[in-house]
Amino acid sequence: MSDQVNQGENNQKTPPLSILKKLLKIYTLRFKNPNILFQSLLDFTITSLDRLQKEIPQISIFKENTSKKLHAYLENLKEKGECSLEITDGKIKQIHFPAFYFEIIQEHYRKMEYDIELPFPCEDQLGISIPSTKMSAINIKQSFITLIKDSENNYNQIFRLLFPEGVKPILALSPQIPRGLLELAARKIKNYLDNPRNSSYMEHKLLVIFRHRDLQLKEMLKQIITKSNYIASTLMSPSDFTFQFWAHFAHTMIQELRKKRNEMLPKELDACQAAYLIGFFNVYYKNVIQKEKEQNAAIKILDTYIQKKPYAFTISEISQFRDKKGLALSKKCSYDGIQKFLEIRTTPKDNVSLPEIIQIKVVDGSEVFIHKNNIIRLIMDHLFEASQNLRKAYLNDWIENLKEYHQTDIMLLDNAFLEDLQNQIREHYPLVHSLYRYELLYMCSMETKEQITTQKAEQALFDDKKQYLKPMNLVLDLDRKSLFKEAQKSLPIWRGIPVISHIIIFFLKLFSRKNKPQKEKKRLVQKALDTADNNKYESQNNLKEENWENIQPSKKGEVSSAYRSAIENLKIELVGKNMSVNEKLENLMEKWNPLYDSVAKKNLVDDVNSIIRDYLRRISKSFAVRPPDVKRIQTLAEHLSENRSFDEIKHKEYFKYYIEIYMIKLLGERIKGLKL
Repeated sequence: MSDQVNQGENNQKTPPLSILKKLLKIYTLRFKNPNILFQSLLDFTITSLDRLQKEIPQISIFKENTSKKLHAYLENLKEKGECSLEITDGKIKQIHFPAFYFEIIQEHYRKMEYDIELPFPCEDQLGISIPSTKMSAINIKQSFITLIKDSENNYNQIFRLLFPEGVKPILALSPQIPRGLLELAARKIKNYLDNPRNSSYMEHKLLVIFRHRDLQLKEMLKQIITKSNYIASTLMSPSDFTFQFWAHFAHTMIQELRKKRNEMLPKELDACQAAYLIGFFNVYYKNVIQKEKEQNAAIKILDTYIQKKPYAFTISEISQFRDKKGLALSKKCSYDGIQKFLEIRTTPKDNVSLPEIIQIKVVDGSEVFIHKNNIIRLIMDHLFEASQNLRKAYLNDWIENLKEYHQTDIMLLDNAFLEDLQNQIREHYPLVHSLYRYELLYMCSMETKEQITTQKAEQALFDDKKQYLKPMNLVLDLDRKSLFKEAQKSLPIWRGIPVISHIIIFFLKLFSRKNKPQKEKKRLVQKALDTADNNKYESQNNLKEENWENIQPSKKGEVSSAYRSAIENLKIELVGKNMSVNEKLENLMEKWNPLYDSVAKKNLVDDVNSIIRDYLRRISKSFAVRPPDVKRIQTLAEHLSENRSFDEIKHKEYFKYYIEIYMIKLLGERIKGLKL
């Protein structure tokens, strides 16, 4: 039928369903009934078209084919779930319009804005009976503060607010909570105190409580009576005194008025209901202010710690910052609060300056946050470390090659050496690679406060005119020719005598069935770097390694084979043959994770897994040549479990076991086709 109507209106704009809803609203409010006979609605529409023109300008669309159009649009409204229809023989007999309940309550509150003497709405006062399925009952002592917190998630809902000790309940609408209902309750209190007898009586009662602050009390009562918005403003932005005042005021008024019980006058009932509301609003906004203070304190901690070593932090590491008492930042500041802080600090204040905190997406897939004042210091520290380790790696590799009478392009050509150096930085120092950008470093050098650090960095990083960054080999102080000469000096003296060298090479070629396989440059550089990293790690943590000292793989594939075998053995020894790694992790997670809330529980597991990944990433390079055994995995897990971030986890044995299994899972993910 709706299609027929549309076809007959080719040259007219089809009215939105909101026009029909306005018509239903006017009709139901007039007759105070959500149930409408179709014939009555049709008669009302036809006879009231001219009168309704002002309220509903597009009502004229119903001048022709009124019955068919109403029928068609009512069916559309039913499809949207905004009404129900009783249909007999294909014709609408009756309409049920549930929005009526919301509209009649809303209309009453609109009237209260102009006449505060009107009581809070209830079903008896409105002359309606709302089905329990159309509203939610809220015990004000148990659930009202929760209702305020969730107010943004409640859309066009009706609530029956239940008061203690027989005080008559009231009806409230979700859009009014909290601000609208708070302001009406405040006006009810003011209206009650406008009577001099009532205000004098409350002052007398409260003077007993505030005997040493009588002047403050009198000034407070004066402001309440003379300023219309004073009550709401002191509730929403409480001081210590105003919070105490409203707590005692609400309690005293309720105690006095409920003595009358069923003898309360309408104005006294309004004041009693308002006092209950004011009391709970007072507690809610005090909690809001307290949380804001805690969050601000946490933000100060974050602002301080993010400028300290190691300077670059992931968001999971930031959430684990701790105050002087050892309490994690995440306990005082929500994850959303931390994200909001970072969002603000990573946004530039203008188009010509850097944000206070730089967000860096590292080439290894991680994301870190660094204060702009530390960018220069951080990259200089990392460049120094890279220079030392890479120098050692290249020398070891080149000496091995020279011992085998082999020279590579990297040893002989500047371009090949520079290209390889950049690849090594990208692979082993991804943060340096991501930070080494002219625009970023130039702006940081201009805005960094520490001039001494900046001047040294400028000399090391930029050309004399600061127009471009120096090549990586110059910044790292790695000169190919100097390295090559140093490698040659490490050989025996007779290697430098051409005649002897050529004779040895001749006989090696003559008596060898084939040339000895060249050891891969990349593997040797990797080994030297990993050994340096591993020695540094072990010296810091007093770890001793055995069993792997004599492994010196020389053929391609042996490292991968040893690594695969080691991981498979770890799985069998620590997990067993009859259970998968994931099943074991699920089993252990239930034992060490103390949280009951599913969301909080998952967040804790995600944070723990993230910390384990970050920890393992820093030392995993050594596993490529020196695969881990059970003892090493257990030692690493024990060391990590003692991290202060995990102090609140009580079941340490299960937790340490979980770390061991999760490390096996991460190491196994590097092997294609390996199922753990």
